Amino acid sequence: MVRYPRVVVYIAIIISTLLPAMSRAALLADGTAQWSNSSGMTVTFTPLTDIPAGGTITLTLPETATVTDGFLFYMPPDTPVTVTGQSAVSFVRNATDNSVAISLRDPAPAGTSITVTMDVRVVSAYTASTYAQEAIAINITDTNAAPLDYGVALLTNDNSTQITATVPLLISMRVDDTTMDLGTLSVSSVKHAQQTYTINANNRTGVHVSIVADGPLRDNSGNTIDAVTDGTVSAGSEEYGFTLAAVDTAITPLFDTTQDHALPYSVTRLAETSQPVGNATFDLLYKAAISGDTVAGNYTQTVTVTIASNS
Repeated sequence: MVRYPRVVVYIAIIISTLLPAMSRAALLADGTAQWSNSSGMTVTFTPLTDIPAGGTITLTLPETATVTDGFLFYMPPDTPVTVTGQSAVSFVRNATDNSVAISLRDPAPAGTSITVTMDVRVVSAYTASTYAQEAIAINITDTNAAPLDYGVALLTNDNSTQITATVPLLISMRVDDTTMDLGTLSVSSVKHAQQTYTINANNRTGVHVSIVADGPLRDNSGNTIDAVTDGTVSAGSEEYGFTLAAVDTAITPLFDTTQDHALPYSVTRLAETSQPVGNATFDLLYKAAISGDTVAGNYTQTVTVTIASNS
């Protein structure tokens, strides 16, 4: 007679009867850990199960931490290991396993945050690794070494990434034409020549534009055309000058834009900005007129316009 089926049923009944009495450790939510060269290692977590008096919390540290070995003598309350909510604890260090087993004197209820502090007499060093985080294993057992809770406390190293970049100082000035030909001057009209400057600058405090002429508008014999003095170059009068015109709103003119001005013979600020600008423009309008006794000849002048960053 074959009895195997009855044996199988019998074993199943025994197992199903025993399973409800077996306990399983609960998985903790991740805790946190911190290291200080002066105060040592701190581990914080929240148990899911009541820890009875005499229960044990075993913390296994990563290889980059150093659990001290050898005899340690201390006199309470100067204890190298403390646990929140505990009047006192005892502990066993294991340098081989890099662990510290801490026995509680008082019960610790589930759901209450626990902080374990092990000073430098117990955890003497920690070297941050290339890992952004390392784990400290947490194993909690009762007085009979039966598992209650388990999990990890995450020890955060320098996992913040610092992004750096440098923006170079960029200043440029473009001019559309560097040859200003006023043509043949006449007593009956004012001749004009116009050039446009475009500036780009990313200096935080802006830029300034300066202007200087190498002397009066003159011929090779030393004859000159008089610089304007009354604010307006007028037909029939020997006068020469410039107007700062069509100035972009991002630029502050330093000459009156409603008048004609003599070209300065020393470096003089023409315009400025107080902040970065992009494609900001202004015009220089050169004007000349002559009278009947203006000496005939070819007249020239060199005007230099420069740009520089404000301090």
